[in-house]
Amino acid sequence: MTICLKTQHFNLNRILLLLVGLWPYEQSKLVHLQLILFFGILSSSVIFQLTVFLTAQFTIDLVVQVLSVVSLNVTFMITYNAFWANTHTVRLLGEQLQHMCNELRDGNEIAIIQKYGNDAKRITIIFIFLLVCYVISFNMLSFMPYFLSAILHINESNHPMQLFLTEYFVDEEKYFYLILLHTNVAFSIGGTAFAATGLMLLSYVEHSCGMFQIASYRLEKALGNVLENISAEKEMMQYRQIVYAITIHRDAMEFSTLFISNFGNSFFGVAVVGVLCMSLNFFGISRTLLHKEHFMQLAKHFIIAFSIVMYIFLSNYFGQQVTDHDNHVYLTAYNVYWYKAPIRIQKLILFLIERSTKSFNLRVVGVLVASIERFASLMKTSISYFTVIHSLQ
Repeated sequence: MTICLKTQHFNLNRILLLLVGLWPYEQSKLVHLQLILFFGILSSSVIFQLTVFLTAQFTIDLVVQVLSVVSLNVTFMITYNAFWANTHTVRLLGEQLQHMCNELRDGNEIAIIQKYGNDAKRITIIFIFLLVCYVISFNMLSFMPYFLSAILHINESNHPMQLFLTEYFVDEEKYFYLILLHTNVAFSIGGTAFAATGLMLLSYVEHSCGMFQIASYRLEKALGNVLENISAEKEMMQYRQIVYAITIHRDAMEFSTLFISNFGNSFFGVAVVGVLCMSLNFFGISRTLLHKEHFMQLAKHFIIAFSIVMYIFLSNYFGQQVTDHDNHVYLTAYNVYWYKAPIRIQKLILFLIERSTKSFNLRVVGVLVASIERFASLMKTSISYFTVIHSLQ
């Protein structure tokens, strides 16, 4: 039984990435035009929000209102550009993962990778639902006053409102709907790309965890019945099984290293900008509640903060999963009666145990280690910045 990852495990990821032109296996001239157009829309959205500083009076509130949204757009641009620039790497990672799946040796190993693939698909389905809610929410927030007035007969303005401060150097009353269309399209593209790229990389990490689990399974299978006096044939069989376990363990580490070495800079950028984004939107939520401002502004800040928190949490959570699965391989080797094995097998196991002295983890640009502890640290930093911003009010 063979597994085709593209059709069995990545079919939903393929649909999402095709929507934003980032599916690495179909890169026609039309797709390149789509990439340029979408990145241009994202870039222009940031530019027309920053131009507010050229015409408006500079205040702390203005900085918070503008940068709380611009920082989210910048994270969209970072992830979009990183995936675009690493199209070849994404394709190479997929090919390496498919090759490792083709080398699986029995039904139990296939069942393990199927389990991890199904887990990744379930997470993808959940976040597709959240993405749809995000896109609908952001597009409907501007029209909420109109709906409240027309449907519920609440005394609200019957004209849509612009949630974001922008400066297009045109008559904004005359071109209001075009401006609203541009901002909403930019956030829809950015949000879809943000989710699509993140879920694809998350699926890769989940499959690498499956490979670590298969390495543990192979060790358990090879060392489940360790005896001192065994025939040369059985000794050779055990030796080969341990080599198979070490091989897939090495391949899983190489896969994870290639993954983080190519996307580490973008993860670092998202972490830095994301901390700023969370701090500004936490302040926006606080300010809106204290001053009892329009509910739409509260919803905007909450949606942005929630999006960034979830992205950073998942990045660190699955980084922690890689470390835990790698440690489980060594724990499996520790738990067997390796000292009862023949000398040649003992040397092989000791070589594997010696490797455990250096923990394997996803280290972003040599500075940030993806882990739950790192997520807590980033949240603490964002709350500290929020406190500083609040004190400057």
